[in-house]
Amino acid sequence: MLRAACGRIRITPPAGVAMGGYGARKAPAAGVHDDLWMTGYLLESASSGLLYLVVFDLLGLANRDAAAVKAAILGKVGIPPERVMVASTQTHSGPDTLFDMEESGQIAQYVAGLSTKAAALAADLSDRLAPAAIGAGSVRVPGHCINRVDSNGPFDDTVGVVRIDTASGDPMGVLIDYACHPTVLGAENLLVSRDYCGCVCDTVAVGLGGRVVVGFAHGAAGNINPATRGGYAEAERMGSALGAGVMRVFGEITVSPEAPLGSVLARTTLPLRAIPDIGPERARNEWNAAVERYERLVAENAPRRDCDLAHVEFEYAREAYYIARDYGKLNSLEAELQAFVLGDCALVGFPGELFIETALAVRASSPFAHTFVSDITNGFVGYVPPRQYLRPGVYEARLARWSLLAEQAEDIVRTELISMLASLSHRLASRH
Repeated sequence: MLRAACGRIRITPPAGVAMGGYGARKAPAAGVHDDLWMTGYLLESASSGLLYLVVFDLLGLANRDAAAVKAAILGKVGIPPERVMVASTQTHSGPDTLFDMEESGQIAQYVAGLSTKAAALAADLSDRLAPAAIGAGSVRVPGHCINRVDSNGPFDDTVGVVRIDTASGDPMGVLIDYACHPTVLGAENLLVSRDYCGCVCDTVAVGLGGRVVVGFAHGAAGNINPATRGGYAEAERMGSALGAGVMRVFGEITVSPEAPLGSVLARTTLPLRAIPDIGPERARNEWNAAVERYERLVAENAPRRDCDLAHVEFEYAREAYYIARDYGKLNSLEAELQAFVLGDCALVGFPGELFIETALAVRASSPFAHTFVSDITNGFVGYVPPRQYLRPGVYEARLARWSLLAEQAEDIVRTELISMLASLSHRLASRH
């Protein structure tokens, strides 16, 4: 018999926090448009024990910070790390929890507090576990995402839905999975927001009566953007349309109190590209020179395009410094790949940004009726472009802390994820 509990805690950052997601954004947060949340789903069955999914409305968490969340949950409620999945929605209108840790003590303090909150939420949910039923479904909602790297390339307009009900049949929790960057709001936005992801969740929550916990898993959107970008009206339009799609399929989802649960975790070594051997000192000098050039152009009232290009170059000069300092002696990164089985659904977690081609290949090979991908999960190792995207002029391929992996990485990840799902399916089948 399945038991479950769902809940959320507000994690809206303090005023003036440095915002992440856009190098072109030049000012901290001026206020809050809508709150950020940490959403938790705790599930238990007699045969498989506890599984805990926690989703942060954040740009992401570094490997060490995701590990700290898992360690805090282990210490508080005893759930082992391999049964905890730590995901992020990747909003580009929240605090810079991935790349501004050293330059902003405020963010470092904010991130440090997330582990305690995640453990407290897990403890609260463990006290509220109650008989439940779970099921999954999906619906196509065309017209809201595009392949941002190849205009003729694939994208996925499927919205995945995991439904959790109480024993009496009332909706308890919903997890929505969709592959598209939360970048309807651009660099000019200085208000904290969940972007369209929040609008999707709010639409569904209201549609189900307002007392249901609704969270969002960021799908494999490494090369996927919103079809239309703009302000809050556009984020609400897109979110409302996706939410309406969820509502259409919600009533068709069959839930079961006997649905199987399962988990698997694999730590995989991913090779890095060749890193220029310039050393931290030289890289720091080049960064300083790039900043001085940008500031000089601004002071001289140079054309906007010249200033913008100089700003991009100083951002990449900063990247070159951190790469030289932190990665210069490394030739690989460790990635924590994970999968949960939630009834007839597999939820695959990856600590970076997979391209949609990888997710479609994993889904096509999956033995489960529904397979959803959660990017930016259990840490961050950056983009994982398939080989055809590793070419000059592709943002996701230019060397930066978010783009370090070698061309073999995608093959390794895809193969490992497919193997994990096959192994997990076989293990579950052997129980019966």
